[in-house]
Amino acid sequence: MKNILSFLMITIAVVVNTSCAETSYTEERSNAREAAKAAFNLAPIDPNQENEHIQYYLPSGFKVEREKPNNILLKSRRQEYILFYNQHESDQSDVIYDTAISQIDYDVNDTYYHDDRFGFLLMTPLNDETVEITVGIGGVKITTQSKVSKITDEAKKMMFIANSVEVK
Repeated sequence: MKNILSFLMITIAVVVNTSCAETSYTEERSNAREAAKAAFNLAPIDPNQENEHIQYYLPSGFKVEREKPNNILLKSRRQEYILFYNQHESDQSDVIYDTAISQIDYDVNDTYYHDDRFGFLLMTPLNDETVEITVGIGGVKITTQSKVSKITDEAKKMMFIANSVEVK
């Protein structure tokens, strides 16, 4: 009898934990979608960084690790981001979005239109703990891999950066 009771308790604990993990991703995914859309619709933050082709905003704690043509590797603590830009594409362009969705089947595939700008949020789980997030506006996209618990904050910060990019 004691073994059956122990088995039932363990089974219930496993089911509850599994359900909570799924709910957590579901809730975070929903919150990330709202945060990215809200950040897209805000006025751009003034740039505080620049290179030969673009000016852009980096939140506090971010730094440029390395630059290559059309790619900037960013870092904030241990989190890495790739900022890709094509200075020949306008804010209305969907070329980068079309290329991205042709390569992966994303769990989240949201698009936005506001003030003659096209934006997007793409997310797909890589495993139970990690999600790939890509946000973009026109000829700009930013990609990172994030813990599930941080996807809302990441999507918002990334959209602030993408929204700020200005071609020189």
